[in-house]
Amino acid sequence: MSVEFDVKMTAAKIYDYMLYQIFTSFSGILGEAVGLLLIVGYFLSHKIIYLIAGVVIVFYLPVALYFQARKQMQSPAFKEPQHYKLSEDGIEITVCGQSDSAPWEAVAKVVSTRKNIIVYTNKIRASLFPIEDLGEDVTKVVEIISTNVDPKKVNIKL
Repeated sequence: MSVEFDVKMTAAKIYDYMLYQIFTSFSGILGEAVGLLLIVGYFLSHKIIYLIAGVVIVFYLPVALYFQARKQMQSPAFKEPQHYKLSEDGIEITVCGQSDSAPWEAVAKVVSTRKNIIVYTNKIRASLFPIEDLGEDVTKVVEIISTNVDPKKVNIKL
């Protein structure tokens, strides 16, 4: 079995991926916890500097990621639709007339967010399969991934 689909990347889809990346990492969680502790510190000590620092820390990262996602959309690779083919052999992607492929053994993990299925081939390289772009093929995509990737590496919740 195989499935083919096209993905048109948007800033919102990239932003969703970036939020997942940051808020599942130790540094992202730690940063938000420090920001929240500073806000709590304001209520305990009534020192306005704690409130200002806490709000800046809590809101800086999501806002910065949003602008970074918008900046990434300027890349030629995201201006054109990305064509994916998933088969028993692996994942094949074609962007701007250039093809690349990865066998299923190269997949490090697969997770889902509200908007994306994210297939990691290493810690920093990932393919985004936006759920809205998959349409009716979402169940086929999940089935192919679940069949070909070690179940310990798959965490898809739709």
